[in-house]
Amino acid sequence: MDGEPKSGLIGTIRGELEPRKLLPGFTAGTVAGIIQISVCLSFAAMVFSGNLSPSLSICLSAMLAGGVILNIFAAARSSAPGISAAPQDGPAAVSAVLAASIAAAAAAEAGSRGTAVTVLAAVAASTVLTGVFFWAFGVLRVGGLVRFIPYPVIGGFLAGTGWLLFQGSVKVMADVPLDPAHAAGLFNPGTLLKWGPGIGFGFLIFIGKRLSSHYLVLPAMLAAAGAAFYAVVYATGHSAAEAEEAGYLLAGLPSGVLFDPLALSDFGLIDWKAVLFETGNLATLVIVSLVQFLLYISGLEISIKRDLDLDRELRAAGTANIAAGALGSVAGYPWPSTSILAHRMGAKSRLVGIFSAAVFAFCLFSGVPVLQYFPKMLLGGILAYLGLAFLAEWVVEAAFRLPRSDYSIVLLILAVIGSIGFLEGVAVGLVGAVALFVVKYSRIRVIKIALSGSDYRSNRDRAPRHMKILKEKGGGISILKLQGFIFFGTADGLLKEIRNRASHAAAQALRYAVLDFRQVTGLDSSALLSFAKLRQFAEAQDIRIVFAGLRHDFEAQLVKTGFEWKDEGLFHAFPDLDRAMEWCEERILVEAEATFTSDRASLEEFLKDYIPSSDLLGRLKLYFEKENLEAGRTLIIQGQNSRELYYVESGMVTVVLDIPGGKRIRLRTMGAGTVVGETGLYMGSPRTASVITDAPSVVFKLTQDSLRKMETEAPEVAAAFHHFLVRHLAERLIQANQTMQALVE
Repeated sequence: MDGEPKSGLIGTIRGELEPRKLLPGFTAGTVAGIIQISVCLSFAAMVFSGNLSPSLSICLSAMLAGGVILNIFAAARSSAPGISAAPQDGPAAVSAVLAASIAAAAAAEAGSRGTAVTVLAAVAASTVLTGVFFWAFGVLRVGGLVRFIPYPVIGGFLAGTGWLLFQGSVKVMADVPLDPAHAAGLFNPGTLLKWGPGIGFGFLIFIGKRLSSHYLVLPAMLAAAGAAFYAVVYATGHSAAEAEEAGYLLAGLPSGVLFDPLALSDFGLIDWKAVLFETGNLATLVIVSLVQFLLYISGLEISIKRDLDLDRELRAAGTANIAAGALGSVAGYPWPSTSILAHRMGAKSRLVGIFSAAVFAFCLFSGVPVLQYFPKMLLGGILAYLGLAFLAEWVVEAAFRLPRSDYSIVLLILAVIGSIGFLEGVAVGLVGAVALFVVKYSRIRVIKIALSGSDYRSNRDRAPRHMKILKEKGGGISILKLQGFIFFGTADGLLKEIRNRASHAAAQALRYAVLDFRQVTGLDSSALLSFAKLRQFAEAQDIRIVFAGLRHDFEAQLVKTGFEWKDEGLFHAFPDLDRAMEWCEERILVEAEATFTSDRASLEEFLKDYIPSSDLLGRLKLYFEKENLEAGRTLIIQGQNSRELYYVESGMVTVVLDIPGGKRIRLRTMGAGTVVGETGLYMGSPRTASVITDAPSVVFKLTQDSLRKMETEAPEVAAAFHHFLVRHLAERLIQANQTMQALVE
């Protein structure tokens, strides 16, 4: 991506004044400028229509001056070459609404000049405000936040913009608003003749652009339509002057230089109260500009196959709009169509914007008398085409690509904009999108996985008889792994789930509800009401609610709701699901009178379920070495090639994994009656984890040398031992499969 031009605009131009860039840049820039000017004429006529049309020249002057400034900044500061910019249709459509509102309110109090300069001041304020917001977003590097506007709201904005453009096209041509109050007048033969052909021309442009994307389609159709218009005028025995007097041509344009900035005396005519009264429309224009800017930049990136720096584009467009707004121009930013055209013509040069600006400047300062002969129906046709393009994309095509709920938001915004106003449409659209989001998000299950204590265990290995108890009694533990953002829409579903599990418990009553918050991203204050109801339900049903993986802020919120962490209370919190499940399992074993905490499981008692022969058991024990170990003793070291198996007769050991950064993760905790290290005994490979005693322990060790000696001296004993280990490992595998099956169901 090009860096910021360090030598300024002059240095940029000098660096690109070479034949391979000059000719394509001149051609593409000139064509882009002509296209942009023809559309800007339409925008100016739309903003200063009706009672404002006699003052059209000051709006057109501001618009052309804005085109000069916007193109120069696009050439000098855009993050990619070949970009051209000009006033845009979205801001122009909202500016037309703003202008009509001011003109309607000020018509009885001010002369035409005062009303015109007040409207221009409001347009200027909106453009400067847009520039300030663009620049601030770019400097703060938060331009990406615009991408979070809901997609159907964007669609509704653009559909509403299309309708305003289509409305504006009729007003430009007929000087009569397109609304129910003026419907009868619009269909008078004389009035219909003014706007009907223009609407038809807009449809022709729309069809022509669909059939071909060539950059000459629009200029060719404008030339053909202009020739057809004058052919009809002269064929019917009329002149251009008569056509202008009848309202078919632009009026209010000076015969000389078009540049007509406001004089100091004009500032005294501005009704600043009327401008301030339009604050809502000003804010709407900023929103529309941000949305459209994002869409245009995203589309431009795809078309030219180049990433643009969004924050840099915002800064460039922001500075340009502040300068253009000072002259009264409608807000603008890069045009995708002309920029894409330049790239397709091979004009990947900053000269494109320079030459586009030159075309605007030439038209502004030369006066180009041909502009006053521009038929209104051509301007109206361009606006109608732009409006139809938006409406086709977001009303017709969107019906096939958007879900019904999203599409209904688009239609709702369009209906409100068309019947009430743009600001109201924006507000209704945002409210509707938020409501739709709440409804859709509420349908997402906050419970990712629901398990039972019979299927899912902690990482603590226990003696077979304890495992049997947990298998029988584990149904009293309900494990709910939660996900996403919990708010009132999803928290109520969690409460219902726990109530259903408590009321539909088959063999065992629900005793423990374990809520795993590890994948919860947020807990809204609105959800706390459901948790307060959960607390009351737990107290009434004597159910222990066990929280796992709570963040500190979540825990603080729950404490404020009435949850108290007491050893003998109903509510408990643990750092992770493993610890929470271990606590629940210990409680179940205590309730089953299994004194596991001080239990002792001799080697003979453990092996008798696998090796029923007392003779074989006695001989097998001879090959084990008994060790009495203090707490903190390391039996197996991660990474070393130890080749021993340990049977834990009493005490407790933990398998831990050391990871980079000095962190240590508990994999399993093993109490009396468990075996650890069997893989190293057989494979002799480096240990993948360490084993450390958590308490004073008694263990029996079997080394690889002792196993080989057993295989040589007492093969029948070795066979019994191998049979034991196979069954032991198979039981572990079955338990792992049951857990996996429960997780995927």
